[in-house]
Amino acid sequence: FLRESAVFIVQHGPQWALQDMAFNWNRYCKMEVKLGSHGAKIRPGNIYLAPGKCHMIIEQGPLQINLVDGPPENFVKPAADPLFRSVAKCFGRFSVSVVLSGMGCDGALGSLHISAASGVVIAQSPETSLVKFMPMTAMETVPDALCIPLDKISDAIVKYSTEQSKKLNN
Repeated sequence: FLRESAVFIVQHGPQWALQDMAFNWNRYCKMEVKLGSHGAKIRPGNIYLAPGKCHMIIEQGPLQINLVDGPPENFVKPAADPLFRSVAKCFGRFSVSVVLSGMGCDGALGSLHISAASGVVIAQSPETSLVKFMPMTAMETVPDALCIPLDKISDAIVKYSTEQSKKLNN
């Protein structure tokens, strides 16, 4: 069911590392992985990785990626919060945010937008996080966030996507 969806990822890091990451992930992923580019049309079955030095957001009508060279949010650029806010606006209850291990609070406020749009918020359980601050902040900010061990997160995303796809097709 994920091939019927588009996946957007923010990984904090320099542009050269993100380019290498996208290249390497293509060797292992069944979905195509590419760096998000300004004006790119969003295609189901693709994974879009935010490039370094700018925030990646989703624009409506037609759905496309917009790269924004704004100030850092949560001391990072790219940041997850701008992406999550735009995903909540564009996809509403069909949105899923996932906050994984990391320092700081990026992803927490954006996940609150996902939750307010009736989407699902998943936070990696602190016990399985190398650095637990980001997922813990997301769980504190979004009381209905699902706390899931790292090795079960992909199953939760597929389960949610399957349920929403069935609702959409009925």
